[in-house]
Amino acid sequence: MLHYSLDLTNTSAHLFGVAITASTNGADYLEIEFPAWSPGRYYIYDFARNVQELHAADAAGNALRMERMDKGRWRIHTAGSQQLTIRYRMFGDTLSGTFSQLDDRHAAINGSSVFGYLVGRTMEKIELEITAPATWKTYTSLKARRRAGRSVLVAENYDVLIDSPIEVGTPVVRKFTIDGITYSIVMDVAGSEATRGSSQLAERIAQFAKDTEQTVAAYVARFGKPEFDAYWFLVNIDPYAPSGDGMEHLASTRLVINGHITESDHYDDLVGVMSHEFFHIWNVKRMRPAELGPFDYTREQHTTLLWLAEGFTQYYGHLMLRRAGVWNDRQFFKELAAEINRVDRSPGRFHRNLRESSFDTWWGAGARSPIAAASNFRNTYVNYYFKGAVAALLLDLELRRLTRDRCSLDDLIRELYRRTYADQPKGDYFLQGNGYTERDVCSVVRDLAGVEAELYLLWLIDSREEWEYAEPLSRVGVSIRRGREPKQGEPERQQLFTGMVMPERKHGCNDFVTLTNVLPNSPAEAAGLSAGDTLIAIDGERVDANTLALVLEAKCPGDQLQVTAFRGPRLLTFAVTTTERDTRPFRMETDKAATAAQKKARRKWLGEG
Repeated sequence: MLHYSLDLTNTSAHLFGVAITASTNGADYLEIEFPAWSPGRYYIYDFARNVQELHAADAAGNALRMERMDKGRWRIHTAGSQQLTIRYRMFGDTLSGTFSQLDDRHAAINGSSVFGYLVGRTMEKIELEITAPATWKTYTSLKARRRAGRSVLVAENYDVLIDSPIEVGTPVVRKFTIDGITYSIVMDVAGSEATRGSSQLAERIAQFAKDTEQTVAAYVARFGKPEFDAYWFLVNIDPYAPSGDGMEHLASTRLVINGHITESDHYDDLVGVMSHEFFHIWNVKRMRPAELGPFDYTREQHTTLLWLAEGFTQYYGHLMLRRAGVWNDRQFFKELAAEINRVDRSPGRFHRNLRESSFDTWWGAGARSPIAAASNFRNTYVNYYFKGAVAALLLDLELRRLTRDRCSLDDLIRELYRRTYADQPKGDYFLQGNGYTERDVCSVVRDLAGVEAELYLLWLIDSREEWEYAEPLSRVGVSIRRGREPKQGEPERQQLFTGMVMPERKHGCNDFVTLTNVLPNSPAEAAGLSAGDTLIAIDGERVDANTLALVLEAKCPGDQLQVTAFRGPRLLTFAVTTTERDTRPFRMETDKAATAAQKKARRKWLGEG
């Protein structure tokens, strides 16, 4: 057994103090390595960069010689000692699903960004002892036990240790029980919401507990009782967090909202990420792509299946909130349409299929990273979350069509889980089975709905073309169209297309507009405009964030625009000949003219019959 200790008292410097004590088993040396990445976040972070004051000593306190072997690994020469202790400090002040934060309010610990591992010994049991400020309490899915009069946390192995995030502090806690399993909501709230102690905040927390319980109950009814005896929602509400986030874990999740949950938009974000991450307990944390467990923490673990692991999860995150009654039709259709619009706005859908998007994510293609910023990913990459969610929707509707509603995506998930996880023997690894392959997925689809369904799935994941939405959705009594319905007597406007992509307009902002992208094969590209150009005028008329849309609305397809823009210090003019293309966002709603059969199909899809 390995003994880890974690000191959380150096809050002002944001330094986690870590000690690892281990027997040497007579070896001449031991090696400690720090993960290069975190399961669930497919990007190289090299957490060793935050290590400082790393040293080792034998049981008598004598220093042991160390040498660095590569970017994340150190070798400790045992000098014949039977036991040694490795100590280091790890900096952490980023609240997210990937990194860790230690400050004077709390500690949010994501194990891969704090704990190193002994090379070759990741399957050994681990005890973790935490020292924290006196008023703080510890919340985690790790089991607690008493040892020598002290409380320690126990992990079956290193994978379980880092797959069990820890919150230490003074959060609000709410609990509920379903089928004998206790679910704990641990909510840490920072910023003005917490200091005001508002009744609105208390109401929101109560609402979240209710919505979470309804959602969990809907998942359990659909996919069966989970195999754990307790589950933890570790929720951090902090308007100063870098971004919202969520990360799935074996028997818990960390949810981060960078805003005030008393505001509807941020609360909706919280509910949405809660549902998404909870579905991962079946999809990814147990049944999983074959490449994702056991893990090699030193390098990328490429898989072509993230469209299923994350994209299908994105779809179910929305669908199950509707089935649970947390969302109504309007909210559900709004989120589905948003996924379709994200794909529609991605020129990369014509360049990469879902397999390629999954494989290439390690380049930071789907992240806000310097690598992505210095590439052309905005034009050549499509996110497997969004496109995978839309693929899940289309496959779900196609399975229902081919089987006359006898089978659906629910059946695919349940059967894939059974074949590749639940019915598999437990071997040397702590999770059952060896994960699923694309062949496994195709086999289940074929067995459920025939070869035509399998070919449809293969087309979805191979496709680099536009998808048709109206006909599949019409089968469940849902209509989809671009833009709003024209008012009575209002003519349908021609839709001007330039290919200039601009940042989202902020109310009251009158700054000049800097292009975030220029779409491939567009009028703007043909004219010579580039991302980063700052628009000054169109046809001699000054334009800014407030006036640009109005100026363009007055133009017609076929017009040639004289666009004046700064490119660095140079003032340039471009002749942009506009064309017609409807790029308005899609809207979905219940089809008021749906037949009885379509209404019945919709009710079954939404879990109402």
